Amino acid sequence: MVTLSSIAFMFSCLRIKPAAATILTLSILFVDMILQGFPFFKPYESWFVTWRMSAWLFLAEQHVSWPKITESYALLFGLNATLFIVGWLSFQTRDFKT
Repeated sequence: MVTLSSIAFMFSCLRIKPAAATILTLSILFVDMILQGFPFFKPYESWFVTWRMSAWLFLAEQHVSWPKITESYALLFGLNATLFIVGWLSFQTRDFKT
């Protein structure tokens, strides 16, 4: 949920309507999830955000791969921090006089 909120926060800080920011956020995540389901993209599934967001499922495996879980959460943390900073900087540069 933090990743979803970070994407939504970044888009809401831009000069677009709130409904457009919501639709854009959900569209990005749905397209990511749909592309992840294609067999062609199976070798590239670690690049998908929704695959990283489902890292908690790795805890249910017979042999828990802690490096894979740590890598997923580290990447998500970096993505969340980057999206928050981009949203914050775009919000700071907005001109409220207009």
